[in-house]
Amino acid sequence: MRKVAVDWHKEQSGQSDSWVLETVKHLAFVNSAGLTGAAALAATSKPLPPIGPIPAEVSFSLGLLFALADMYMNHRGHDKRRAELLTRIRTYDESAHKWTAPKTVFDAAERLLQDVRSGEPYFRLAEVFGWLSVGFFVLGALPFVLKALN
Repeated sequence: MRKVAVDWHKEQSGQSDSWVLETVKHLAFVNSAGLTGAAALAATSKPLPPIGPIPAEVSFSLGLLFALADMYMNHRGHDKRRAELLTRIRTYDESAHKWTAPKTVFDAAERLLQDVRSGEPYFRLAEVFGWLSVGFFVLGALPFVLKALN
């Protein structure tokens, strides 16, 4: 039972690292590329007019900022999950290695394999920040798309 929990902990850690890296890498990449393009056009004699009140440079900068906030919130959420799994493993170890009532050991074993709920508020906030990053990217890219279509 403990081996299953330890393997689950390792898998959870690997997934969290991959998830954070891939998500932020792509969000940061598209917003950085957009910011670079918008800054290059702003330096020319014919910059793109802003769509609405926000210039493309500001939209891409905000998208990059929200991508970083997304990364941080995912990191915090995964840290909470890993900590909960380690606590469960320690609790199981303590109940299995000292004399306790069989029900206590069974309860610890059952708790060991329940779904991990820690970190959910961080993941919800990360999702909001991720969508804001995407939204600001789209808002920043819109002038480029409209210019290309004309």
